[in-house]
Amino acid sequence: MNKFVATIAVATILMIIVVSMSLYYAGFDDKQTPLEQRSTGLEDNQKQRSSFSAQSSNDQVASYIESPETRESQTLSTELNDLPANLILRGILFSNTASQRYTEIEVDGKLGSFKEDENIAELDVFVKKIERNKVLIEYESRDFELELQGSNTLEEQQLKEIFSSMTAEEIGSRPRQIEHIVQLLPNHFNDGGKVIIPGANPSLFRSAKFKEGDVLLEVNGFSVDDEDAFNDMQQEIRNAQTLIFKVNRAGQLITLYLDIPHEALKL
Repeated sequence: MNKFVATIAVATILMIIVVSMSLYYAGFDDKQTPLEQRSTGLEDNQKQRSSFSAQSSNDQVASYIESPETRESQTLSTELNDLPANLILRGILFSNTASQRYTEIEVDGKLGSFKEDENIAELDVFVKKIERNKVLIEYESRDFELELQGSNTLEEQQLKEIFSSMTAEEIGSRPRQIEHIVQLLPNHFNDGGKVIIPGANPSLFRSAKFKEGDVLLEVNGFSVDDEDAFNDMQQEIRNAQTLIFKVNRAGQLITLYLDIPHEALKL
């Protein structure tokens, strides 16, 4: 009897041990060792960092592309009608120093002077870049190009200041403007033209055989009474090889001539 009880007890113990081990190993399959857990955690962190880094990089690239501050150039538009006013480029004073450049732009018939980065007439149209013969402006993230219409008023003004300060010796036989030859005075007889006396270089006055009190009517076909024609005449004088003067001398119309050297004008 005792032997039978002992056998049953041993069998029960063995059964308990087998069940316990079965449960233990079944739970162990769903678990990881501390080393495995650490390794897996490192892999997960690395994946997260890689994903974040890639996303951050993509965001930076997208920001760079979309940001207007990073775009040096934009699409150049030729539709000047899209501007909020009628803009006409009248003059450019160019310099290698950006701060010394400025331009004259006519805005709906009103002339104004502007520098680079300046807002034109508070229209949110900005002078972006001033070049030698054109001006780039920006409006609503678009670039527009203005080209000179007619003569460069600022250049003419600058040249006039230079020419007006020249001495007779500097002028020599090559006049740059009519005032180098004659001084123009009002004609109080109101019959057209300008009364003349010797100009900045009196030798040119004598070479053309003028006499004081002559009334100058035209130079190379340009009337001295017409403001627009007068400006064209000044430019003609700089490049002409011969000047032809139409003169009223004591009521008699005569023509006088002045030959000019062929040397190119150097400023």
